[in-house]
Order: sequence, then structure tokens, then C-alpha cells
Amino acid sequence: MIAYEHTQQRVVTDRFEEVELGPADGVAVPLASALDSRIIFLRKLLDELQSEIESLHRKQQHVLSLAIADPKEKDVLEDQIAKIRRKTFDLRKMVNEVDNEFSEFARVCPSQGEVRIRKNQIDLIRKKLRDVIIRFNETHADYRSRVSVRVRRQLRAVGENITEEEADKIIDSAGRDELFFREVNPLSVSARAALTDVKRRHNEIVELEKSIQEMQEIFIDLQNLTEVQGDIVDNIERNVDTTKVHVEEGARNVKVGLEYKKSATRKKDAWRTQKCGALDPLKF
Repeated sequence: MIAYEHTQQRVVTDRFEEVELGPADGVAVPLASALDSRIIFLRKLLDELQSEIESLHRKQQHVLSLAIADPKEKDVLEDQIAKIRRKTFDLRKMVNEVDNEFSEFARVCPSQGEVRIRKNQIDLIRKKLRDVIIRFNETHADYRSRVSVRVRRQLRAVGENITEEEADKIIDSAGRDELFFREVNPLSVSARAALTDVKRRHNEIVELEKSIQEMQEIFIDLQNLTEVQGDIVDNIERNVDTTKVHVEEGARNVKVGLEYKKSATRKKDAWRTQKCGALDPLKF
């Protein structure tokens, strides 16, 4: 009996999917499979990129905690930043490719339900990539700000009476190395080390500004792509919750229907039994 009920529920579910999502299409099925694989792959890459940005943030905090940063630490940071930038550019390219694949799938798929599902998935991926870029830029901006404070403190520590304006000029200079290596008093070992670190920090700031500008261009590009789809992205969670409610309600209706059917069958059998019992005396 349990197996029979399960079979009936499966039949009802299959029929529901056929009505709601439409029958399988010979062209749409392989396109859907390829699109789903790309979406899963993009999610994985986004998770990896997010982890690398958090790792970069931790390394930056470590470098800031050092009295004198080792040049090797700076090299590690630059390598990781370059890696994140490459991955971000690659992801943007792949998101654009998935958009093209989705357009082809939407053109041939007979089911608007499946089209909406995959459109929402792609919108979520694009939104997450934008959020990751925002996090990357925030990490950069915070690090740059703290490096600037560190540079000012070190410049004053070497013994010169440097004004705030002069400190800003040194920090913002893009190539005037003489500002970093002019004669200072006293020329102690610690002073030379501090000036060397200031020079490295300055180069870091210049590179950070370039990275932030490039990532901002990616962000603007993604924002333009999603400008007309913002409402859909924001409604995804609500749509999922609504779908869950409908599915649960449908499951309850199927169960109630099966109970009604069993009850009707029992009543019908009882009626037949009573009828047969009433007709038995006529046989004599």
C-alpha cells in the first residue's frame, strides 16, 4: 500500500512538473545542462576568490603590525593582489559568456519556469561578484589609509620637522624619489631603516591606487549589466520562499487527495458488501 501511494505521488509530481515547466525539449536539454555546469563552476570560483581576498586582508593586517616590514612581505602582498585581479578579470569574462549562453537557452527553451530559474541564478552570481569587488576595494582602501598614517609617523620619527603638507606631498608623489632620500639628521640606522620603509610604503600606495581604479572599472561594468535587473536579484529570496510554500501546499494537497481516494474506495467496498448482503435472501 505504501509503495502504491508513493507511485501515485510520483505520477502527480511528474504531471505537475510537465504542466509547470513544460515538456523536455531536444535542443534545450543539452543547453540547460551546459549552462548549469557553468553556473556551478562560477560559484566555485567566486567562493575561492572571496577566500583569497579575506586571506589578503589578514596578511595586510600582519604587515601593518610589523615595526619594519620585510620587502619579502610586500612581494607576497603584490603577488596575491595581482592574482586576485587576474581572477576577477577572468570571472567578468566568464559571466559575460554565461549571459550569451543563457540568451541562447532562453530562445529555445519552451518552459518560462526554467528560464526564470536560471536567470535568477546568473543574476545572483553577478551580484556576488560585485559584492566581492566591493570587499576587495574596501580592504585596499583601509590598508592604504593605515599605510599613510604609518608613513607620516615614520617620517616624523627620523628626526625632521616635517609639516602635514610635506608629509602629504611625500605620500602622494608618484615618482620624486629625492623626497624620500634627501639628507636628514640624525642619520642613524633606525632613521635610514624608517626612510627605506617609507619608500616601500609609498610604492605600495601607488600600486594600491592602480588596483582600486582597475577594480572600480570592473565594478562599473557589472553595475551597468545588472542595472535593469536589480529588482529581480532583490526578489530572488522572496521567490524561493514563495516557491517552497507552493511546493509544500502541493504536497499536502496530494496527500489529502490520496486520503480522499482511499476513503472513497473503502466506502465503495462497504456499499458493495451491504448490497450483496441485502440481495442474498433473494437467492432462496
